[in-house]
Amino acid sequence: MLAIALSPYHLTTREAAAMASIVLADHVVTMLPTPFTAGVTVSKNDVGRAVQSAPEYLEFIESWAWAAPLFEENVLGSVFQGEDASGDVRAACELVNDDDRFGPLRPLMRQALFEDEASYLAAVARDVLKAGPDPGISVPVAAGLDSFAARHGLLVARAEPSSVAQKTESRLATPMFGVAIPALVQASADRLLLARALLEEELIALRDAMLDAIDAGGDVNAVREAASAYADAFDREREDLLSPPGAFEEDEVRTIAGTVTVQAQSMPVDAVLRSSAAAARSLQNHRESGEGVATGEGLVSLVIKVVGRGRR
Repeated sequence: MLAIALSPYHLTTREAAAMASIVLADHVVTMLPTPFTAGVTVSKNDVGRAVQSAPEYLEFIESWAWAAPLFEENVLGSVFQGEDASGDVRAACELVNDDDRFGPLRPLMRQALFEDEASYLAAVARDVLKAGPDPGISVPVAAGLDSFAARHGLLVARAEPSSVAQKTESRLATPMFGVAIPALVQASADRLLLARALLEEELIALRDAMLDAIDAGGDVNAVREAASAYADAFDREREDLLSPPGAFEEDEVRTIAGTVTVQAQSMPVDAVLRSSAAAARSLQNHRESGEGVATGEGLVSLVIKVVGRGRR
């Protein structure tokens, strides 16, 4: 199974990395901040209690309303093999505090992030809604999701690097293969489910080829052939994929197709922390290298970049 870990920031902004991942993967896993006492299964009562203590949490939950059909169809979820990523996010915060390699990040961290449930939910909700301006939250969330993905054998979706830290992170990566494929870069959840259904045969072949190529000795040419077959199928189904919203679609967002590149690359599991520490070190005018010994397992990421947009 090709499963992809997706940042809650990408899901909230509905950017191309999220749209493409939802169609490409068998299953997508994201990080959902939840009340401490809820565990991995969140009830309506848990959400109601969280909203009462942290009103910002309601706005965050509402921002994901568009994705409800994806959760209902088990295409998207926040739990994988009985675990969620919250423990890994907490562990990332502790690693910054305990490991001197990441010392430059400490002034940026929220030291008390996990001490109070209401403050935690409000802080994460605000930051996700604002697309991550607070590294004290966005860095441990990204690092924790990477750690969670590495432990469970998930690929991690990434958008095109834009920040200094992200560009530094890209230098820690080793390219594996890349393809350009058509994708729905803006669409409702129902339209994404339609794409998965109409292109199911070609998607299965592409997923299998990608997994084979990621394994040692995999055939990269097979990925390109499968991507080409998928592109042909996308063109055959383009009229239905881009048709005006039907009565079944509650979310009438305009459907836009485009071309995306999908670059698979391997990197250290702690690449987020290493690159963020290097960026902070640079800002603090420290001279120590941003390199170091990777901790834990390796990680495979899929960098998804829009290279062209079509019309509805």
